[in-house]
Amino acid sequence: MPRYTVPTLLPVALDNGQIYLESVVQDPPNASSCRGLAILAHPLGRLGGSLDDPVITHLASLLLTHAQLRVVRFNSRGVGKSSGSPSWTGSSECSDFQDLVVRCIDNFCLDFPDASAAHIVIAGYSAGSLYGSTVRVPPSTYDLKQFRGGPKPRYILLSFPAGVTWALSFFTTKTYTEALKTLLTSRTVPGQGVGKGEEEGAAREESTPSNDAELQPTASHVLAVYGDKDQFTGMATYETWTRECSTIAVSASTFHHERIEGADHFYRGSGTLDALDRAVGEWLDSLTD
Repeated sequence: MPRYTVPTLLPVALDNGQIYLESVVQDPPNASSCRGLAILAHPLGRLGGSLDDPVITHLASLLLTHAQLRVVRFNSRGVGKSSGSPSWTGSSECSDFQDLVVRCIDNFCLDFPDASAAHIVIAGYSAGSLYGSTVRVPPSTYDLKQFRGGPKPRYILLSFPAGVTWALSFFTTKTYTEALKTLLTSRTVPGQGVGKGEEEGAAREESTPSNDAELQPTASHVLAVYGDKDQFTGMATYETWTRECSTIAVSASTFHHERIEGADHFYRGSGTLDALDRAVGEWLDSLTD
C-alpha cells in the first residue's frame, strides 16, 4: 500500500477518462497515525491560482502536521498540467471538486485499510472556497469501515469571495448562496441515517462511496477565515455574510468565523499566516463531533 511521505504528483481521471486533473498527495510524517483526509482547492485559475499557491501550501502543511491528515491539492481544469478549460460560472470546477472528493475517499480506504473513524476536511482559498462550499461529503461515506463512527466533515473557507461572487460565477450567485444554505441547514448526522441491514452494510465496507451528493448533505462544521484588509470583500459585506450564515446554522451544522487583523486577501501582512494557523488549529481542536 503506497505511502506518500513527500509531495507526490498523481493524475486523477474524471469524466470516464475525458479529463485528467493534476494533484499532489502527501501523508503525515507518521503515516501509520494518519487521522483522515483533506482536499484543498486553489484560487481562480484564470488569475494564476494553482495548487502551488503559497496560502494553499501553507494550509496543506498545517493540516498535514497539526491535524495528521493525508492532504490532496489539485489543479482545476486548464491549470498546470490539468486538461480541459476553466468555466466562467465555476460549474465544472464545482463538479470536478465533488468527483475528486469521492475518488480521494476511495483511494484513502485502499491505502489505509486499518484506519477508523477517519476525518474529512474540505478546504478552499478564495475562489476555491466558493467551489468548496458546494461540495457534499456523500452520506454513504460513513458506511465505509474507515469512516464509520467518524466525526462530521470540516469545511475551511479562506477569504471567501463574498463581495465578488457575482463576478466569479458570471452572475449565478444564487447557486452558491443556496448551496451553502443547504449545507448549513443539514440535519443529516454521519452514521445516523436510515438504518441498513448488516449484510448490506458489510458489502458496502469494501466498495467505493456512491456520489450521492444530490441528497441532503452531511451535517458539517464550517469555518470562514478572512482578513480585515481584504481587497475584494469589504468588512460590511463580510459582517452581513457571516451574520446570515451564523443565523442559518442553527441545527446539526455549525458556522464559525475568524477575522484576521491586518490580513489582506493574500495574508501578506506581518504575522497574518501565524494568526491563520492559530485560527484554524484552535477551531479544529475545539470540535468534538
